[in-house]
Amino acid sequence: MLVDQGRPRGGVPHAGHQLLEARPGGGRAVEHAVRDFLSRETPEIGFFGEEEGATTDTGRGLVWMLDPVDGTANFLHGIPLCGVSLGLVDKDMPTLGVIDLPFLGSRYSAAEGHGA
Repeated sequence: MLVDQGRPRGGVPHAGHQLLEARPGGGRAVEHAVRDFLSRETPEIGFFGEEEGATTDTGRGLVWMLDPVDGTANFLHGIPLCGVSLGLVDKDMPTLGVIDLPFLGSRYSAAEGHGA
């Protein structure tokens, strides 16, 4: 989950922005928040998360794919190369991807036919 408190072990500084939570279950909290938001905004699209697997029908075409804490080992060691990875897959073909790196203040995205 994104929170406004603390820092992970190893010294990634808290710069006043939201940080990924460093306690057990943090990935599940992020996954729940993203899944809940996407199910409200795009109820016709399936969802698969790294923590809980498929929580909605993923056999009908479009599916959101989420890694809520991509780079967990880096995060736990205070290395800022970690973030949230989200993709949209259409019948096993990736069509959209977003990687958010909150400690670096960076976000990268790419979409089929539009590049990165």
